[in-house]
Amino acid sequence: MKAKVSSPIVLMYHGIRASDADLPPGREPGSALYDVGVDMFRRQMDWLCKQGVFVSSLVGRTDMEGNRQLVLTFDDGEMNNFTVAWPVLKACHFPAYFFVTASRIGQPGYMNWDQLRELQDNGMSIGSHGMRHQILTGLSPQETVRELQESKRMLEENMHITIDCFSIPRGFVNRFIVEKAREAGYRYIFTSRPTAEFEGCVGRVPVKASWSMERFRQAVDGETPWPEIALTMFKDTLISILGAERYDRWRTRAVNQETDS
Repeated sequence: MKAKVSSPIVLMYHGIRASDADLPPGREPGSALYDVGVDMFRRQMDWLCKQGVFVSSLVGRTDMEGNRQLVLTFDDGEMNNFTVAWPVLKACHFPAYFFVTASRIGQPGYMNWDQLRELQDNGMSIGSHGMRHQILTGLSPQETVRELQESKRMLEENMHITIDCFSIPRGFVNRFIVEKAREAGYRYIFTSRPTAEFEGCVGRVPVKASWSMERFRQAVDGETPWPEIALTMFKDTLISILGAERYDRWRTRAVNQETDS
């Protein structure tokens, strides 16, 4: 059995990996779970082309009712999004959203301003992923507002465009963050779950490195296998008991132990 999410489907990618050299240093534990290999990414995009799936450049578009709609997003702003993913997207004529962590722009392994401008000039949408990729629910109200406002200001001053989209770093969100993001001028707030946690947010399906093509097809059709739903419910229970920060520390230790074993 599978649960189904209504269209449009918004997919969330992170790193698109061709080799170890495509990955920046000092990434968060567990990042490899979302590193889709370039061959698989190419297969996924080719499949979308052949299936005639409409890949939209506007998450709020509603004029394609009755047809399968898809929105592609990329979090973190890693260099491989430009050197590996972008050529595949360009060949398929697919638009996408790229959410970048402002303080990492131009750092080793991350896109620089010229590359972001090239994406923008070719129909890609640039959005904020915060200043420092912090868990916003663990910050003070003042720090949260600073993450939202300063990243937006920095991107707008350097890109010379309006930044109206924000992707929640690490996926931890509450009503206060959503309200402050709206006040900062963000029109769309992207989360990390297929169903948005708060009204007005945009839910997304995280694409994982372990996915088969069949699992990708299910995601495009809005289906989630029940084992994944059960795992999410277990995770939610842990977060409600431990809190976001303690859960993240527990997850980090678990991932590191699994890597070392």
